[in-house]
Amino acid sequence: MTNTIILDSVFDPFDVARVIYAEVAIPGDLGFDDLDAGTRTVLLGMVFDLDPDDPRILAAHRPVNPADFGLTA
Repeated sequence: MTNTIILDSVFDPFDVARVIYAEVAIPGDLGFDDLDAGTRTVLLGMVFDLDPDDPRILAAHRPVNPADFGLTA
């Protein structure tokens, strides 16, 4: 018996965290890359608390191409 995980897409949680920050930031706030590690950690935590069907997560999905990982069919 083998365990197989099939991924057809993935998302970068940092991409979603950037979207969340853009929604709550006000003009004059620091850019995402200028935030301290603690603030970015809180934002990443917010990503993992989202429902998998959240539009911010769905919009960040990227297709997985096995050739990108040196795999062939």
